[in-house]
Parts: sequence; C-alpha cells; structure tokens
Amino acid sequence: MGEGEGGGESENRPVSFFPSSDIPSIILPKDPKEAQKVFNSLSIKNQLDIVLKVQGKKRLHYLFLSEHPEQLVQQLSGF
Repeated sequence: MGEGEGGGESENRPVSFFPSSDIPSIILPKDPKEAQKVFNSLSIKNQLDIVLKVQGKKRLHYLFLSEHPEQLVQQLSGF
C-alpha cells in the first residue's frame, strides 16, 4: 500500500478539481442522504479545504452536509 504516489484514499471516490487548485472538490450524488455520506467520508481537513474554496450558498450547503459543522465553523474563524 505505501508504494503508490500520494494517498490512495480518494481512488474509489468521484473527484473533480477546482481550476488552478490541487484541492479536490467532490461530485456529490443528487440524493441528499448519499451526498451527506460521500462528504462525510472525507477527513475534517479535506472538508475544511473544500469549504474554504467556496462561498455563499455553496459554503452553507457543505457545512449542512457535515456531521461536524461546528468544528468546521470554528476552524473557518482562523482564516
């Protein structure tokens, strides 16, 4: 396992990338419960990275999907 390049954590997840960024954005399923499941499969750090890259309604959408929105909001206040 340790011989591959980068962390293989997202190999089985659909991933797209923000333009000019190496922080992945996930492609969420349309079903709200599935979308929440996919978003919460990410680490808190990865969730925060995604939340930091979006603004407005998209940011709120991701915060509402998280099982730990208060932790993300507390970390947001440091930026």
